Amino acid sequence: MLAFCTSLCYVAFVEPCVEWHRVLRPGGLLMIAVPDLAALARMYVDPSLDLNVHWLVTRMMYGGQTDEYDYHLIGFDEPMLAMFLRDAGFCNTERVRDFNLGFSDASSQITEGYAISLNMIARPCKSKEKGGEGGFAISHQASPYVASDYK
Repeated sequence: MLAFCTSLCYVAFVEPCVEWHRVLRPGGLLMIAVPDLAALARMYVDPSLDLNVHWLVTRMMYGGQTDEYDYHLIGFDEPMLAMFLRDAGFCNTERVRDFNLGFSDASSQITEGYAISLNMIARPCKSKEKGGEGGFAISHQASPYVASDYK
């Protein structure tokens, strides 16, 4: 399951996390990409970046606001997103650099040396008594995230 979450408010984000957990079978895989608020905040205060880049960062934080759905009500950094996922019943959350999906989108975008997307992979924590792994496990080809590769 691949989810891009940017227009959900804090309270509304809990329900989708619980629903994703409910529908994924044991061994399933959630791949989620959201704007990386920590990276965007570092970009916003970076004095080496000009005002045009600051404006771009503002639009990444709050959405382009080109229509009624193009806005963000909540921002995530890695610990906060991992907390939401754990609270919804996901285990083994892992930050990755790139999902290697075979196409380019915002989840793999690097802007001015900053990785602007927070990409995480998580598996549902479901015991063997409730359906168990049963030998089923989706693998992924995601690239590891190495913080020192970016600003």
